[in-house]
Amino acid sequence: MRLNILLFIIISINSFSQNLQKLEENNGFRGIKLGSEISNYSSAINAESNSKLFDLYINNNFYNFSNNVNYVLDIRNDKNFESIDNAKILGIYLSVFKGKIREIKVITEYHPYTYELLKLAYGEPNGFGKQWSGENIYCYYTIPPVDNGKKPDWAWIRFIDKLLDEQFNIEKESKLKVAKELEQKRAISKF
Repeated sequence: MRLNILLFIIISINSFSQNLQKLEENNGFRGIKLGSEISNYSSAINAESNSKLFDLYINNNFYNFSNNVNYVLDIRNDKNFESIDNAKILGIYLSVFKGKIREIKVITEYHPYTYELLKLAYGEPNGFGKQWSGENIYCYYTIPPVDNGKKPDWAWIRFIDKLLDEQFNIEKESKLKVAKELEQKRAISKF
């Protein structure tokens, strides 16, 4: 009996690590690679100066997905980005740090099977909530909160390069610190 339990645990751990290995091997979403140069993607549109490119109307509801992303992938005529199984892909947004793709955010129509597909592909989540944490990559599945038992309008899947994300956050915190120090100096100069 103990041998069976031990064998089950070893097989489970091996299967789990193989699934996370697939996440690492894919290193992104359908050919969009984390850590690669944004200039490699001709369909990526720099949208920092046009926030309307982040706007989506889903079931007559307005959403803006501009938080921490600066490129939109033009997927209108690309069959590769039509859907994830039965969930229509509504938009793909990229966060770029120092010319490299730090995050890929895939917005889809909500479909309950999408989460099941992620579990089949990458195993059970091993992080907080619906998060897979590989050696170099995070993958998150998120649906928005809804009222009165309604089904969500959308869901997103985020693929994040851990190293670039850490560097991005360090630089962001450093800039905030400098801005706060400048603000403090201005305040002091008033007295």
